Amino acid sequence: MIGLSGLHSIAHWAAKPDDVFLTEYQAERLSYILSICQLLDNHCESSGDVTEWLRESNPSFVFANKPPLEIMSGDSVSDLKRVASWLLSVDSI
Repeated sequence: MIGLSGLHSIAHWAAKPDDVFLTEYQAERLSYILSICQLLDNHCESSGDVTEWLRESNPSFVFANKPPLEIMSGDSVSDLKRVASWLLSVDSI
């Protein structure tokens, strides 16, 4: 979701955290993902509620009846921005 090329990168990061370097693209994606996590934490009572929201189809025009996780997994940073903006605009989910 943050634009890594594979599990090898994650394993390398875990083994050598001082060697971690994020591209501008990865840093921007990570920023939106962290914002979405915080917003979901504010909106949801439990991690089960978060999981359910991420995986269920959402009828909002923003999601076009797709699960938010599917939108967030796209290649475009604008998809993550769209999810974060939607979460900022609603009082509850």
